[in-house]
Amino acid sequence: MPQVGIRRWCRPLVRLLVLPPLLIVLYLWLMLFGLLPANGDFRPPAEGGVEIFVVHNDVHTDLVLPAVSPDCDWRPWFPDGDFQAAVPRAECLQFGWGERTFYLETPTWADLRPGSAARALFWPTGSVMHVEYRDRPAEAPASRRIVISTEQYRRLVRLLEGSFQLDDAGRPRRIPGESYHAYDAFYEGRGSYHLLRTCNCWTGDMLRGSGVRVGLWTPLPQSVMWSLPDRSPENNPPRSELPRLSTKTGGADHLVHTASRSSAIQVAHVTWAESPSR
Repeated sequence: MPQVGIRRWCRPLVRLLVLPPLLIVLYLWLMLFGLLPANGDFRPPAEGGVEIFVVHNDVHTDLVLPAVSPDCDWRPWFPDGDFQAAVPRAECLQFGWGERTFYLETPTWADLRPGSAARALFWPTGSVMHVEYRDRPAEAPASRRIVISTEQYRRLVRLLEGSFQLDDAGRPRRIPGESYHAYDAFYEGRGSYHLLRTCNCWTGDMLRGSGVRVGLWTPLPQSVMWSLPDRSPENNPPRSELPRLSTKTGGADHLVHTASRSSAIQVAHVTWAESPSR
């Protein structure tokens, strides 16, 4: 009888010990499978097109798009009144997505709380949108410039619009009083964040849905960047071939890119990017 009782208690204990490693192995296999690229026939247009960027740090990826193009003007969605200070004319917007509480409560790594991180990973939670001004991304290891066709850009715009919760007037729902500084703002996002649906998964979904070559599942920044088009001249035509969307001289050295200092599990954010001096 004692042996039967011991076995009865040992079996659940063994399951508890074995299950986490199995789940970790399964997750790793899913990440490897996710590296397989979708849209393998993607090629940039021979002429013209729209310039976008994917920027990243060690934990998060964002999308950078033109603020104004023949197909989309984002400015009515993000007017000056949404920010603490009047915004300068800008060339680009930056979009991201992630977990609501973690993003709002973790502007820097010093604000990281284990409980918030665990809740974001292991329990489906809401998302928000974040908007911030910044310079046009420099072509560097932490960014990837991609040129897509007009039709692909239109698809991307529709997908991005679907990431915002809208009010009765059809504008993104601003979250009052939430910002990191004078040049950013938060909005209500759509969708739930969890271990299988991270901020980087959102980036991959946007790119994949618009027709860009990217992995089938992208939970990490490396998953996103792995299969993106490289920086060869074929995939990245000279910028002079693209239409100039706005003009402004002067830098914006005081503007800091959120992804370099905010949460590992970020929410959707949109960043205006000012033209650098020419």
